[in-house]
Amino acid sequence: MNTLDAIQVPQQCELLVAFSDLSAFKHFAQDQSEEQLFAAMAEYYELVGDIVAEGGGNIVKFIGDAALLVFPADAVDTGVLALRALEERGDEFFAPAAILVATWLKLISGGCVVVRSALATTSALTSSVTRSISPRC
Repeated sequence: MNTLDAIQVPQQCELLVAFSDLSAFKHFAQDQSEEQLFAAMAEYYELVGDIVAEGGGNIVKFIGDAALLVFPADAVDTGVLALRALEERGDEFFAPAAILVATWLKLISGGCVVVRSALATTSALTSSVTRSISPRC
């Protein structure tokens, strides 16, 4: 079980918090029927979920073509590797499209308060930040 899954009350902990977003997604979406777009996003969300889980993280939520992701302190290294894989495999996923869609990532690590919402998803509220890192160099 992921260490974040065990949190039942608000708790201070160290996390790697990541936000992924797809550039040019609006243009990609305009060329798709509703059914095609739904199918593509369902498959993409599954890809993101698999990669994040393999890296020891959790998906807090999807926000359209973006995702808020967290990795506990004991999974920061594997989390960064997972996010690099997400960038690469996400770009490969959209490569066949006529429009270049790229995966953008923003990462930050530091102290956070983690709470479980009524919907049983993990939410992270950044309370202090120790450093900012980005895998795109």
